[in-house]
Amino acid sequence: MPVELTLLSKGPQQTIQYGRIFGSVLEAGSVIGLVGELGSGKTCFIKGLASELAGIPEDDVTSPTFTFMQEYPGKVPLYHFDLYRIAGKADLYDLGFEECL
Repeated sequence: MPVELTLLSKGPQQTIQYGRIFGSVLEAGSVIGLVGELGSGKTCFIKGLASELAGIPEDDVTSPTFTFMQEYPGKVPLYHFDLYRIAGKADLYDLGFEECL
């Protein structure tokens, strides 16, 4: 069952910490959709998530704006999609979105 949650953060480090907290309780098969304006902290959240799930250093996590997807293997695999420039369902299919789900 989908749950909508709004997080308020005082800055990048707190947003990264939120990602770590989520990463500590996520199970395989979990899906998180982050929605926000450019620069709102979505990638900061993913930095914490990838750090917790895959042991990836925060500085190695970047927004996949031009590659559309970054994969971070770990105890729970993390597929970080940037759908900002996706035109429609056909683009998602081409990216392999369904296989990642």
